[in-house]
Amino acid sequence: MKTILDPSIIFISEQEWQDEKKRDDFIEYFLETFTIISDHGLTQIYWTDDLDSLLFGHIYAPPWISNKNWRNQLIPFVNRQFNSIKERVINEKKLTPCLVNPNLNSSLEQVINDTFLEMMHVIIDKFESEEDMAICLGVSNHPPNNNGYSFLCNCHDNQVAPNKIISNPNDWLSVSFILDKYWPKSRTDKEDFKKCLSLFIKKKYSCQVDDFPNCFDCSDKFISSLVGEIKNRKAILDSIYLRLSLAQKKAMQNKSLKDEPFKGSFKERRFKVNKVCRIHYKYSQKGDLYLLKYYRESEHDKALK
Repeated sequence: MKTILDPSIIFISEQEWQDEKKRDDFIEYFLETFTIISDHGLTQIYWTDDLDSLLFGHIYAPPWISNKNWRNQLIPFVNRQFNSIKERVINEKKLTPCLVNPNLNSSLEQVINDTFLEMMHVIIDKFESEEDMAICLGVSNHPPNNNGYSFLCNCHDNQVAPNKIISNPNDWLSVSFILDKYWPKSRTDKEDFKKCLSLFIKKKYSCQVDDFPNCFDCSDKFISSLVGEIKNRKAILDSIYLRLSLAQKKAMQNKSLKDEPFKGSFKERRFKVNKVCRIHYKYSQKGDLYLLKYYRESEHDKALK
């Protein structure tokens, strides 16, 4: 999938930059957007040399370029995260700005908007109707109530209407994408599983693993026990999320977890994933949860002894 980037994600007016809240919202959105796209290999972003010229070497460059402290922080980030995902568009026919319906909200200089719409005219010229395309909106834009955005002109019969609208960086990551990409495929995929859990919790519950009263780690045996599991992936992540969010007493009282000692052991405990599946764990020396093994349906007799 290719992506059209609302220029207000990377450009900001001087007036908005001077508003502390708008500046903070812009920076957070800017960083998270490119981090998510780049880290997960999600898409390529249509861009032109003319937009780069406005961004880096022009009187219309955004305030974070002209401010030395911000420039030193953000340009390395742009070079690392943004440059690698650009899909260069060349305006060989010298096409003029196209139209967009509905209009994108923008406080940017008209030359920036026009340069963006020139690029969109080139894309109209080359666009194939079956091509998947996303539009990634800036903080000031929200999905329209109608069928989305259409880029059109008087010289082409076709138009470009992105079939995916991203209005929040978190919109990029669906639960199915997270599970497909980061579920462990071998016992060495511990870091992938941790990322899977972290992204799942962020997507579904809008919180961070670090927000919970319990920290966790897991054994290679636990990761091995997850390999090949398909049916109960969401239930496993839901149960770990719930256990991490609760103190032990609350976890014991929670009917969906039923946290309890295993075989009367002081060290080893277990909690429910569903009626037959369990996760066994113990506490580390630091007091963190250390996940030992996931017991699936075929092993439930052993786990429930």
